[in-house]
Amino acid sequence: MEPRQIRIVTWIAVAIGAIMIAVACFVYVTHGEFGLGGAALTLLGVVLVGSAIWKSIDISIGKEGGISAKLVRRIEEVEANVVDVQREVRDVEVNVQGVRENVRELETIVISEASALADVPVDQVQKLRQRERRDQLRDAGDFRRALEIDRDDVISRMRLIERETARKNYTEAVNNADALKTANDSGAGFSVYPDLILSYEKTGAATQGTLLVAELDRKISDDVSNGYGYLSRAKELRWLLRDLKGVQKKLSDESVLIAVEALVHRIEATVTDLAS
Repeated sequence: MEPRQIRIVTWIAVAIGAIMIAVACFVYVTHGEFGLGGAALTLLGVVLVGSAIWKSIDISIGKEGGISAKLVRRIEEVEANVVDVQREVRDVEVNVQGVRENVRELETIVISEASALADVPVDQVQKLRQRERRDQLRDAGDFRRALEIDRDDVISRMRLIERETARKNYTEAVNNADALKTANDSGAGFSVYPDLILSYEKTGAATQGTLLVAELDRKISDDVSNGYGYLSRAKELRWLLRDLKGVQKKLSDESVLIAVEALVHRIEATVTDLAS
């Protein structure tokens, strides 16, 4: 039986018990009689009223007609319930404390919705915005304007040389050679050396083209022997080899052509050794 049902039954028993006691008292007052029936009625009424207090009731009638009742109070059960309630209260307090600690932790890690640039110095913000603008122009193919923002942008410089060479604007390509060397800290600029070799040769500066071939040869030797550098890996060497072979078909100056052919063979042998 559920606790709610037990409470309802208990209060009904108390009500009935109170009525029984009242009836016995009323008969005694009006008629002056009590007797065995009144005693039994009163006892049963007391028992019913006491059901809210007593856990169990044992009523027995003796051989001579005597009535006895053994009442076990609910106090032990009540005390046990009190202990359970206290334990639950402690558990709730512990949980509440844990929630408070979690709230305090969350308060310390609240992420602001403001821009990450809010606390950045103005001059630094300007630099970041210029960099973004440069990248946008580069992605749009406007390499000259990107270089106006950042003269040392080696990628824009490389793409500009490649484009001018492809358009046969060899003089424009050669005019960017010195700036490329200045900005070529990463070594990535060496990948457009084949375009510059062709541009130098086509502008009548075959000697400069030959010097670039020799510079490439030295760079490859240095990077491979050091074990690091842009031209120390087979993948980059293959890209360079592909572009040199493409340029080789367009060369007309014999000195430049011989130098490029020798470098092609050298790179092929190097790639084979690295990949073996």
